[in-house]
Amino acid sequence: MTLSCFFLTFNGFQGLNLAGNTVKLRVLVLLAVIALAGCAERQDANLTGNVLVNLGSVPARGVALDVDVQGNLAYLADRPYGIGIYDLSNPAAPALVDSIVMPLPYVYADGITLESSGLLALLHTENPIQVYSFQTGGVLFLPPSSSGIYESEAHYSQDILTLAYSDRGAADGFTFVKYQNTGGDTLQFGSSLFSTRYVASTYGFALGANDVAFVTLDLEGFVSLDLSISGFAGVLTVMNLPGRVRDAALSGSVLCLAAGYEGLHTVEVTDPANPIYLGSLRIENSRDIERVIVADGRAYLLDALDGVFAVDITNPTNPELIGTLLTANPNQFTVAGDLVLVADDDMGLVVGQILF
Repeated sequence: MTLSCFFLTFNGFQGLNLAGNTVKLRVLVLLAVIALAGCAERQDANLTGNVLVNLGSVPARGVALDVDVQGNLAYLADRPYGIGIYDLSNPAAPALVDSIVMPLPYVYADGITLESSGLLALLHTENPIQVYSFQTGGVLFLPPSSSGIYESEAHYSQDILTLAYSDRGAADGFTFVKYQNTGGDTLQFGSSLFSTRYVASTYGFALGANDVAFVTLDLEGFVSLDLSISGFAGVLTVMNLPGRVRDAALSGSVLCLAAGYEGLHTVEVTDPANPIYLGSLRIENSRDIERVIVADGRAYLLDALDGVFAVDITNPTNPELIGTLLTANPNQFTVAGDLVLVADDDMGLVVGQILF
């Protein structure tokens, strides 16, 4: 028991009049036990053998809103200073080495998604997404989007750029679109080759095999979509679940869902039209799980108020909490190898190490 818990309980004793009242005394003892148990639960979040270790942090120049990693560099969406680029050679002390200045009229970025080839990035601005080229140091084009972008992905292969992004605006929803590069080594993209949408208020998503996507719908669970249909995606099924389901990630055929106060849900999606509920984990010390990333048999969950939780999902019917990384006011995070990086309102760029 921590001293802060003890004094909280002791102050509760001081605030009651116990004189000659046995019933009140019994109630007080019960309240004290509950208070101490609550303190003990909070302490249990820092597990023995915790697989997440806080290495250090560096303040952002402004407000750290999002982070992504490529190679040894972290890219931090840092309002109002564009994108800060940090060297992670010493992950305990990330060093600012460069920045991307946002072109007018979009004076800040509140999100960034790096494309795996290293050629492109998606920058979320106060209005549209920008497709940014690292070759030219400028914006190539603005795909149709609005200001409510929640999550995005970009993949470039064999001259085809595939974008997927979800929007909380009910008129915008989820978009899946492909563009052909017509400029050879100098990337140039014209009108889209293929585009499909799902129109609803959407949050996070996971792209599966065979043109399937799993898109989260907050209080309405998630929807399985057939992306092979041009224009409007086909709905395979909708699965409603407890909590606020706001992000999704795939571990093989297991869909992991970030579900707010309900924590983590796991669902078997071998047949996307007939998902099978597997299990869940409600984390007592979390209050609002918003994001999920899966890697190496683990799900990493971002709580909007507490930081990152690591969960063992090797048995998806019985997920197990194995680590915590507490931060002050987290906005977004990413996992890269044995590092977890958090963009935090108060702490800036936070770096944690993952133990295996």
